[in-house]
Amino acid sequence: MLLGEADLKKGDYQSAKGYLIEARKVSTEKSGNVDWLLFRASFLAGDYRTASEMLDSSFSNGKTVGDLKALVASDRRFAEMGKLNEFRKFYTIINGREPVKLSSRS
Repeated sequence: MLLGEADLKKGDYQSAKGYLIEARKVSTEKSGNVDWLLFRASFLAGDYRTASEMLDSSFSNGKTVGDLKALVASDRRFAEMGKLNEFRKFYTIINGREPVKLSSRS
């Protein structure tokens, strides 16, 4: 986990993702912290599917809506996350409002 966190800080997101996936595999218990770091590394590496799965898992393991809002507010690299299809289930959390529903015309 420490190697993944170090690579994340250095900006080597693919390497960080690899270390964090391995840390998650060998961990004896679920950890919101590993999943949170893996969410961030995966997102920054462009693997939005894994990032979305790890965000969901980190919420199940202790991370909060406040954690996500703080990340989006403090790190502009995550600013467009609410527009990505993989994160549509988090739209309200990220954007603070319901998505606009388009009416269908017959």
